[in-house]
Amino acid sequence: MMRVGFSIVLESAFLKIGQHTVELIHIPSNEKPVHFQLHGHVHEKRPSKIISNQLNLSVEVWDYKPVAEKIILSLLDKASKNEIRLEAQNSNLMS
Repeated sequence: MMRVGFSIVLESAFLKIGQHTVELIHIPSNEKPVHFQLHGHVHEKRPSKIISNQLNLSVEVWDYKPVAEKIILSLLDKASKNEIRLEAQNSNLMS
């Protein structure tokens, strides 16, 4: 593997944000995960940043700015209480 300054490369990793266990992953799952996923890879803008338990953190969705952990936590809290409309399908996530 080419050395680019990383000591380890993972497919995904899990961490806690507030009360939520989230998976950090580059490419979102095709199926709705049972936990929240924080992902990139999907570069088009969408009306909803959370689709089927997946929060898109691609820079295009967030006006090319980093997303603060408190904003992520707020979105996860609202989504877990169904205060944010979650779209039923996640087709075309891989494009």
